[in-house]
Amino acid sequence: MRKATQTWPQFRSVFRQSHRFDEVRRRLGLPAGLAERLEAGEAVAQARRLCVECRDGRKCDRWLEASIALAAPPLFCPNTRFFGACAANATKPPETPGKPC
Repeated sequence: MRKATQTWPQFRSVFRQSHRFDEVRRRLGLPAGLAERLEAGEAVAQARRLCVECRDGRKCDRWLEASIALAAPPLFCPNTRFFGACAANATKPPETPGKPC
């Protein structure tokens, strides 16, 4: 018997977009959990939603295939500012309150 989530037509698409988000974050060298700790998770929830709704998934896949380590996210990414803010907060001491990223 298949799980209900696997029969949902958008399941694979949402899963791929979520994977892309995590892969961009990893390639940017951002610590796991950094974004989730800032703004009580609100900013990352919004960023993930933008990624799921993004229409440039294939372009993102090609970009990720051509890149190993990244200095910055691609300009077509709707989360470019989000990842930039996260990178800026990654260099701050933990006791410093972070801006939303």
